[in-house]
Amino acid sequence: MMRVRLPFAPGLLLPPTIVIVLLAVVFTGTRVSNGVRAYVGGESLWSKAQKEGVAALYRYSTTRDEADYEAYRLAQRIPDADRRAREELQGPSPDPEVARLAFIEGGNHPADAVELVWIFRWFAWAPYFRDAIRIWGEADDARDELDVQAQALQVLIRSGTSTLEERRAMLTRIAEVDSRLTRLESDFSATIAAGARWVNRAGVLVVSATGLLLIVLGMLLMGRLGREQRRAIESERARAADRVHAEAALREREEQLRESQKLEAVGQLAGGVAHDFNNLLTVIQGNLELVRSAPEQDPELAEALDDALRAADRAAGLTAQLLTFSRRQVSQRRILQLNEIVSETRSMLQRVIGEGVRLATDLDATLPPVEGDPGQLSQVILNLVLNARDAMPKGGEILVRTHARPGWSVLEVVDTGEGMDEATRARIFEPFFTTKKVGKGTGLGLATVYGIVTALGGSIDVRSAPGQGSTFSIRLPAREWPDPGDDPIHEDDSADADEAILVVEDEPSVRALATRILEGRGFRVHTATNGEEALAVLADPGRPVQLVLSDVVMPEMGGRALSVAMRTRGLRIPVLFMSGYTADADPLICPSGRPAQLLGKPFTPAELARRVRAVIDGA
Repeated sequence: MMRVRLPFAPGLLLPPTIVIVLLAVVFTGTRVSNGVRAYVGGESLWSKAQKEGVAALYRYSTTRDEADYEAYRLAQRIPDADRRAREELQGPSPDPEVARLAFIEGGNHPADAVELVWIFRWFAWAPYFRDAIRIWGEADDARDELDVQAQALQVLIRSGTSTLEERRAMLTRIAEVDSRLTRLESDFSATIAAGARWVNRAGVLVVSATGLLLIVLGMLLMGRLGREQRRAIESERARAADRVHAEAALREREEQLRESQKLEAVGQLAGGVAHDFNNLLTVIQGNLELVRSAPEQDPELAEALDDALRAADRAAGLTAQLLTFSRRQVSQRRILQLNEIVSETRSMLQRVIGEGVRLATDLDATLPPVEGDPGQLSQVILNLVLNARDAMPKGGEILVRTHARPGWSVLEVVDTGEGMDEATRARIFEPFFTTKKVGKGTGLGLATVYGIVTALGGSIDVRSAPGQGSTFSIRLPAREWPDPGDDPIHEDDSADADEAILVVEDEPSVRALATRILEGRGFRVHTATNGEEALAVLADPGRPVQLVLSDVVMPEMGGRALSVAMRTRGLRIPVLFMSGYTADADPLICPSGRPAQLLGKPFTPAELARRVRAVIDGA
């Protein structure tokens, strides 16, 4: 039997070998492209989370709201998850599944997470990818530094004694770390892209060599590769659109942050102007009161003095509005009537809403009183009326009405405007949320209303539908008018035998006025221009005092520091503070450790004498 031996042709193995190599190169190149795309997308998520975290810290420094600090912590979850994945893959016995789950926790698509693990395991040795991993580690170290600064900022704000300068210094350090992180993010993306180009160039050389031998096979594969490329392009376009959306959202938040900073700057300016103006009004009103109280005055002179006092009162009201805007007003909660607040603000409301909108009121004469700050309640009404006006670009009617419910006083602002849908209504009290065009609104008006109302123990409800207008209903707890017998007004506010007062005030005219008023009531008065001079007077045994009347804000040593120094030195003399505004919300404390009383500027001679007498008698 003849055996036929087929000749062995090694060349027959070449085509399948080349095909295998070609497929391997194509496969590797595709996975590298997907991996690079996944890393670029992951870096975008990482960067977005980082910027949102920094923006939350900026808000936190302004609002001091712990929710903003929590937003910073939530934003760090994405970079934290990516860090766990990197450290797992760099460990001595890496577990790919643990790393994959960490990448998914960092916001990456599950399919992308597989590619991220694959390219890390197989190309970590390559120069470009090795450099990218090193930059990644440096970015995580910088994030640790950012977290240290964030915690320091939280401690500073929680201390309750932080100043604007301290917070600005802390934000400057945070900005420096953020700038370094931004540079590292750019270096990481550039390095990953360079590595991809390096892999692609190597692949091109191999594909070119094998392509010369397998033109026919290449043509057969062309259709398939073309389809895959189109799908990859479409996928990349979709991801690019997502990145554009994310960047737009980031820009919007940055614009909100800038708007908040501008409002803070304007508020500081308004507060400073109002502070100086209150000092002037204190002197003007006080001296007018002293002249008006003189006996046997000419009737025409008395009438002129009354007109001047009324004008000074109106000026004080304007100053209070400035302080309300800057949120630095001295808190003046008292029992009041909502109807009076509406009536007092109506003329101003009509001016600000313009001629195309009609303003009407319907006030319930049986409305019970409420407890609140007149300036804050005026701001609530103003913000609601302005919001209603903006909802009626073609004009309409605004109704401000009050009515009583069991246990509550209700204030409602009703408009005939465009109304809003359920989705908008659910978000209207969110800070910075607005449906107005860019530059037409800050998104803070209704958020301010919500904060004031809830702080007073009340609630706010909104009823609205598209095309049917809106009704904002505010409920505040009803109160009782205080018993006149409980009012701590002293019939005799003059000095008892040998009582002395130390007046600490840096403004000469205010200091002179207070001295003149108190000496007129029989008090002996010592004066000082700041806390240091006051301590020198208090240390003199030959000049004992029964009360320290001190301004809060003064150069060198202010009123707060003076009270602390007195307590440290064992001086338990009562302190009555006076101020035209408050720079922060920290309570004022007497040297005895008890809460101190605050006399708001401008004040009248009678009010000053009454408050001084009450503090001395209550000591």
